[in-house]
Formats: sequence, structure tokens, C-alpha cells
Amino acid sequence: MLLLLHFLEQEALYNDYDFSRRARDGEPNSQVVDTFIGSLVCPSANIRREERWQMSGGVNPRFAKGSYAACFSAGSAYSSAAHRGDRSGIDRATFHPGAHYGANFADIFDGTSNTIAVSEILTSGAEGDQRGAWAYPTGAFFSGGNQRDFSRDVRLPPNGNALDDRRRDKPSFCSAPSNNRHIRCTSNGDRPNVAARSYHPGGVHALYADAAVQFIGDDIDLETWIRALSIQDRGAPLVAE
Repeated sequence: MLLLLHFLEQEALYNDYDFSRRARDGEPNSQVVDTFIGSLVCPSANIRREERWQMSGGVNPRFAKGSYAACFSAGSAYSSAAHRGDRSGIDRATFHPGAHYGANFADIFDGTSNTIAVSEILTSGAEGDQRGAWAYPTGAFFSGGNQRDFSRDVRLPPNGNALDDRRRDKPSFCSAPSNNRHIRCTSNGDRPNVAARSYHPGGVHALYADAAVQFIGDDIDLETWIRALSIQDRGAPLVAE
């Protein structure tokens, strides 16, 4: 999201950020990531201007939160195998920071009008909840699956019931009520996954790689949803749930 700031009428923030240094290295980067950007917050999400995520210990900068996240995988965000060419790339999505991967238009074999690059996620107001931290890679992502072991692959539909243990979010850091079907979560740093979620009745907004925005209903066929997250599924069979 930092690289998009100058397209979001945030030229000053973009110019202030030193891309040769990390946010945790101090000013001005820590000040940039602490900035609340209203255009990154869906009104239905009810994210408060003062909400921040900060890594435990308080030694790292405070990250402002938003609603929008990049797709890291049509399968498990934990595994970068698809982005390295293994498994025929069936789960390869537009982005994957672990594999240092970002797709070019030429990489999107399924077509930019058929491939979802960004959607919505939910976060709690707790400081310990990483979801929604717009300037932190694992704060602003979602995926289509939640297992590294593909023999036990579980696919994540939009707004999947988080009271189902298989469909709850598992970001690296989270804090949410255990009885909340929208954002129930568990911290699981070695296998992070977050589903596309919103408080809109019936679905989520999705940004396609051709810049079109569509509303995707919660009742979308699960296979259709997963294939839309892949840049090159090429009709290959998906691993059954």
C-alpha cells in the first residue's frame, strides 16, 4: 500500500517515506505508517481514527488501520511455493511478500478482468490486532485458503463464519472476542491466513486487476471465488476441502 500512496492523493506521505529503510528504523517512516488515511477505510467497517496496531513491547512504530487488503494466495498465504513455480502455480495470486513477488500484467494469464487483486478485511479495535495495518505486509492481506498441508486444504469463502474453527482468521497477531462470528481469530504466526470479510450485508467489494470494482456475494460458488483469486488457474483442478 505504501507504493500506492501517490495514486491515493497522498503524495506527501509517499515522498516522506524512505524505501531504503524499514518503518521500525524511526522517523520519518514511523510517522508515515502511523497516519490514518480515510480513503483506506470502508464506512461500514467502523474503524476509529485512533485505532493502531503495535507489536508487543511497544518498541516498534504504531500502524494505523484500514479495510483493504491485497490477495496473497488463492490457497494458503503461508506457502510461497506457488509463487516459486511449484505446484504449477495454481494458487499464485497477484502478490506475495514472502516470495518477493508482484505480478505484471503479462503474468496474469487468466486475464486482468477475471483476477481479484484486492478485497476487504475486518479488524478489531484492539491494539494487539494486526489486521488492517495498512503499511505492514501481514496486516493488509487476505487469502483463499488456510493450510500449508494441501491434503487437508480448507478454502475460505467471503465472510466465512469465523465460529467455524477452519474459517476463523489466523493473522500473526490478533485480538477479538471468541464469540464473534465475523472476526473471531487466533494468533498463528507460522501459518497466517485472513479471509475476505466485510460488514456489508451479503458480500464484499473486490478490486480486479483491471481496476474494476465489483460486489461479490457471500453465496458465490466457492470454486469460482478461488479461481478468481488465482492469476493462472488455467482450469486446473483445485484440491478438495
